[in-house]
Amino acid sequence: MFGNNSRIYNYQLFGPDRAVRCGAALTVRASMARGALFCPNCSLPGQRAISPDVLQLARNMSTEKLAQLMKADLPVAALEELKDLMLNLIEQQIEKKLQTRKMLAEALSHSRET
Repeated sequence: MFGNNSRIYNYQLFGPDRAVRCGAALTVRASMARGALFCPNCSLPGQRAISPDVLQLARNMSTEKLAQLMKADLPVAALEELKDLMLNLIEQQIEKKLQTRKMLAEALSHSRET
């Protein structure tokens, strides 16, 4: 579907500012399939939409130091969405479901209660 370079896109998930299929700038909305990003014009049905907040957060994570990110007031919804996207990408790469996904959810739930 994505040609011979699909594995390259998996490792550049949030690095490119352009859609892999048409090259359009990813400024407002994007969708993801198999680790590649698509603009609204070239996305296919069933691809997971990615909010602009998550795109920006992921880009910030790849360019800023951890200390900077820790000081930032990051939206909880964007963090949750990004976590799910990254776990989905890991599951796609290893071709099986993570057993630790439930454990991570329980640990995060517990940490919010305290």
